[in-house]
Amino acid sequence: MLAAQQGHARAQFNVGVFYYLGETVRQAYHEAFKWYTFAAEQGHAGAQTNLGIMFSEGEGVPQNNLYAYMWANIGSMSGQKEAKGLKDFLSKKMTKAEIEKAQVLARKCIKSKLKGCSKKTSP
Repeated sequence: MLAAQQGHARAQFNVGVFYYLGETVRQAYHEAFKWYTFAAEQGHAGAQTNLGIMFSEGEGVPQNNLYAYMWANIGSMSGQKEAKGLKDFLSKKMTKAEIEKAQVLARKCIKSKLKGCSKKTSP
C-alpha cells in the first residue's frame, strides 16, 4: 500500500485489483476505480483496460459505453490484448456515431496526458 500511496503505477493497479476482487480488503468498486484511475493516468495499460470494464459493467461508476470504449481504446493502444477484446465486444453494442464519439474522447484524453479522463462520467 505504501508504494501505491507514493505513486507507483503498478502498485496502484494492484491495490485496485484487491478492491475490485475483494482480496485482502472488503470489495469496494469505488476504491478500485480510484486506484485504477491513478495507475491509468500514468499509462498503466491494465488499469486503463479495467476502467473500460468498470464503465462497461457499471461497477463503481454509472454504466457508460462511450467511456468504456474510450478506455479500452487507450488500453489497446498501450498494447493490452484484453482491451482489444473489450473494444470488439463494445463495438457490437454501439452505433458508428457512438464509436466515433468515443474515439474523439480517447484522443482528447491522450492529448491531456490522461489526466482527468475518469472524473467525467458523461460526455
